[in-house]
Formats: sequence, C-alpha cells, structure tokens
Amino acid sequence: MILLMLVLLVFPLSYTTCYNPVGLHARLNREEWIRTSTAVQRTHLWKACSYRFSSSRILSVVILESASKGFKLFIMHLMSEISKRVEIPITLTTGHAKLKERYTAASEHSHLLIAPNSSSLALYLESSKGDYPQNIWKPQDNFLFLILFTDSDSESNYHGIFDRLWNERGIMNVLILIKSLKEMQVEYILAYDPFLVDEATNKTLMWTIQPDKLHELPRTSSDRTSNLHGYKLKVGMFNDRPTALLQYDKVTDRWIGRGRDGQVLDIIATYMNFTPVIVPPGDKQKFGYKIKNGTFTGVMADLINRRTYLAVNGIYLKYYGTEEVEFTTSAVRHQLIVALVPKSAQMHIWIVVYKALRRVRWCYLLLSFFSCVLIWYLLRRFDAKRDKATSEASLFTNVLEMLAIFLNMPLSFLTKTKSSPQRLLLSSCLISSLFMMCNFQGLLLDVVTNPHFDTNIVTLQQLEEAELSIFTASHSLLDTFNESEYVERLGTKVTYEFNPMSIVTIMKKYKNVSLLCRKEKATWFLRRHGDGKLHIIEEAARGYFMSYVVPKGSPYLPRLRVLFGRIMQSGLMDKWDEDTKYETALHTVEQLDDDDLDTIQRTLALADVAVDFLILALGLVVSTAVFLVEVCVGRHF
Repeated sequence: MILLMLVLLVFPLSYTTCYNPVGLHARLNREEWIRTSTAVQRTHLWKACSYRFSSSRILSVVILESASKGFKLFIMHLMSEISKRVEIPITLTTGHAKLKERYTAASEHSHLLIAPNSSSLALYLESSKGDYPQNIWKPQDNFLFLILFTDSDSESNYHGIFDRLWNERGIMNVLILIKSLKEMQVEYILAYDPFLVDEATNKTLMWTIQPDKLHELPRTSSDRTSNLHGYKLKVGMFNDRPTALLQYDKVTDRWIGRGRDGQVLDIIATYMNFTPVIVPPGDKQKFGYKIKNGTFTGVMADLINRRTYLAVNGIYLKYYGTEEVEFTTSAVRHQLIVALVPKSAQMHIWIVVYKALRRVRWCYLLLSFFSCVLIWYLLRRFDAKRDKATSEASLFTNVLEMLAIFLNMPLSFLTKTKSSPQRLLLSSCLISSLFMMCNFQGLLLDVVTNPHFDTNIVTLQQLEEAELSIFTASHSLLDTFNESEYVERLGTKVTYEFNPMSIVTIMKKYKNVSLLCRKEKATWFLRRHGDGKLHIIEEAARGYFMSYVVPKGSPYLPRLRVLFGRIMQSGLMDKWDEDTKYETALHTVEQLDDDDLDTIQRTLALADVAVDFLILALGLVVSTAVFLVEVCVGRHF
C-alpha cells in the first residue's frame, strides 16, 4: 500500500531522462543496479539514519523535484526501504506541496531531505524559507540531508548549505550524506561544527566522518552547545541597578557585567565554554518596547534581529507583543512592584510637642494647674483672715507662684510656710511637677535630636489621594494598574521616564513625585540615595516572575535551561542577592533597616536651641528697659 502511494505520488511529476539506456536489457540492468545499491551497498545511509533517527518520534521526509528518471527510481526504492527500516510515523512532502495534516515540531522531530544536487537544495532553502515544512524547523530538531552527487557540486557548496542553516536559522544538528548514482564508491558523510574554525581555510569546520564514528558526535542541541570552544557569543545587557552593572574595560576593549546578572553570565559562560561579548542596546532603551510601526527598541530589537543571542537582564515574565522571543525558564526570581514615595514633611518642633500631648492631656494639665491655683488662693486667703498680721495676696500673684512651682523654680516662701494644708499642697505640687518636668524635658530632647514627620503614605489608596505624579523607568510597568479596579485612577497617572535617578532627586527635593519599580530596586534607592527622605509603600501594586530571554528557536535554549535550573536549585541566586544587599549596606552612610530609617538620630546643633536664646535675649532687653525706666522715674515698679 505504501509503495503504491509513493508510485502514484512520485511518477505523475514531469521529468526528462538524464541518461539514455539502449534497449530493454540495458534499462532492466540499470533498475537492478539502483535497487541493489539501495538495499545492500549504501551502508553509509542506513548508519546515518540509525544514528540520526534513533530517538525520533516523527520523521518528515522532503523530496525535491527532479526531471531525472534515475533519481525517481532511486527515491521509489529508497522510500520503500525507509518505511520498512524506520518504525516511526513518516510525513512525506514532494517539491513545494503542503500536507493537510501538520505535525508539531519537537526535540524528537527529525527531518530527511533528499535533493538531486546541492544547487537545488540551496535554492529550496532560500525560496521556501517561510513555507511548510521549513516554517516549523527548529534548532532542536535532527536533520539529515541526502544529496546526490553531480559534477557541478563542490565542497564550497556543501559548506555554504551548513553556513546558511546556522547563520539564518541557528540549525547546526545536521549531517549531509553525499551519494552518487553513477559511481558507487562516491559515498561519504559530512559533519559541521560552527564553533570550531578550520585553520587552513579560516572558515567554520566541516569534515568527513566515517559511519563507525557517528556515535562520537553529540546527538542533541543541548549536547552540541555544552562546549562552544571559546566561541564569541553576543549577549545583550544594560545597566539595571542593583542586579546588573556594565563596566567598560579599556584593556580588553569590551564591556564587563557586574552584579547578580553579571555573575549568572560568568557561570553559563564557564560551563558552556564561550566568550561573552556584551552588546549594550544602541538606542539606550534598556529592554525596549514595541513602537507604533510594529518594530521594537532596546535589547528586544537586538534579539529579534539576531544581533544578540541572549539577554542576561532579569525580565518580567509577561507578553511583550511579539512571539519572536522566548524565556529561558518559567521563573528565575519573583519580584513585587512597589511605589517609592517621598517621606512626609518634617514637622516643626512645637507642632511635635503639641501633638505629643494630646488634647485630653492638655486639658488634664490645665485643669490640675488651675485647681491647684484655686486651692492655693483659698488657703492663702483663709490664713490671712485668721492671722490679721498676714497680708492677703492677689489672685494674679497666686497664679505666678503656682506656675513657678510647676516649673520647678526656686521660691523663698516655700520654707516660710507654716500651715499644714499649704505644706501638703505644695509638697504634692512639687512632686508631681518634678515628674512632669522630667517627662517634658525628655520629650523636648527627643524632638530636638530626632526629626519627626507627618503620617507616611502606606497604601495605594493613600497614594491616589496624595495626588503625586507617578513615574517608572520601565515601559513594561506602564500597565501595572490597568487591571486593578481598586486603584483604577492610578493607571492614568503612570508616566515613563528614562532616568530614574532624576525622579529620586526631584522626589527628595520637592516631594511631589513617586517612582514605580520592583521592590529590589526601590530598596537600593532607599539605602543608597534616600538620605532618610524616601519611603516604600509596602502594599505591592503587582507581582511578576522574572526570567532571561533568547530569540525564538535559539539553539542554546536547551542547554541554558539546564544551567539556569541548576543555578536556581543550588541557591546561588539567593546567595548573590544577599551579597548585593551587603555591598549596598557597605556604601550606605548608616547601615540601617527600613524601619530604622524613620528615626535617624543626629547631633544637637545651635539652631535647635535658638528659641531658648531668643527668649533669654528678650527677657534681658525687657528687664534692662524696666531698669532704665525705674532709674529715670526714681521709683520701683
């Protein structure tokens, strides 16, 4: 049944004869030679098939059209034996025809492409790049190209096919089998490694390999990329404190990555044995975004256009408007998106004193004072009536005396008091005033030495009510509040700003803006540039998983996934994050936690006691004026 299908599929194609057998006997001998050469003598082909398709689940066979009758007879017998030898599902495509049923390409998907010569294969790769089945080819797939040798073929043609597959598609897991229908001894296998250079030709290495040596070649893309032999791999990276920092090395004339992402790059470069060539985004747009004309900027543009092959900055795991990039792993880290806001304005000293004593306490204090004044006045009046020689003091004098007692001022009449009720009252007033003045002096010391601020913004609802402008340095965060009904108004206030440091400077100076970023970055700004004037809203606006990005269909992806998984499981990410926090603390003026920054202490300055000296100066001026008036008038007031 299979043979009948192949005959019906292949033979209706138009063709012309490439050789001219004479007579029926010559034609039968030719067919017999083709049949036996397929079954017995092409050991290279069957060993290559066995090596290439041993782990495959699907085999796609593409047969290019040819006018040669010998080529068609060869294909007919070859496909008959492949169907017997290869016990996996086979899809067959001839020329540029499309199959009704398309198979999903996977790492177990293999492709066998049979071409009558190298020129037709090169033309097929160029002209049908976007057509099926080429549009489902992936670097992780296995490829075997069977090219029938002709006089026009050369090694440069074969090398060009290898280079085209690698440079344009990232496909390197390819073997090319050269077979001649005219000369039985012409049959050999070509292998290719884009990471090695032939010293004689200064080109990527292509060599002939014997069938019994095929097992020495790497079978999968992950195995092939485990050792890149020092290959210079272009990597996209941009400054993103505190996890990524670029430094230009004048000695080596290249960029060097620091921080957690830089250490990740060093690890994978060591285990994959490649030389990283860091390429910062030319337009300085960091990760980049999709503009109105459909193109991209930043690192994304470099990845899509294959100017770089890996971006080692942690990127938010979300859809960016294109399927031309993919993430290396499901998640490397998880980050909360928070708002960095200015700390509330510092309150004046006397306002702090007023707010420290609530209204109820002020009422208790005044009530106690006037109650003591009234009792003291009544006791003094009662004693004056009982003792006629004692003069009765005025109410104002009693108020001043009681105020002096409450302020712990020395008074001469305290030792002259003879009445027991008066002594008890004065004793209780002195003891209570002693405790009150100690507490009040402690309060003043706290007010003078520690800055006090108004209530900070602690929720997103308060941020919305505060009417602060919201900026972000990442286009990926402009839609942070789009799906939040609770703070829907905040979504219209988020604006992009390229330089986050300028936002932090304005925030500290004018206190009218805020910065939306991941918590890791907000903490770094708070410690390094906060100066006690910034505050992080603990209520997160959103949370994102983060990962690294490669172009779609990257040949390095299988190996990168293995390495990133090992880095995560070993705890290196956590260790590098802790190192970053420690290094940040070393550069901080005072190594304090976020909560400690609310009570930064400072030394006492002259300006803090300026009010005391002003009161003293005012008293000296008034007393001097009264003294001069008394001298001029000649009487005491």
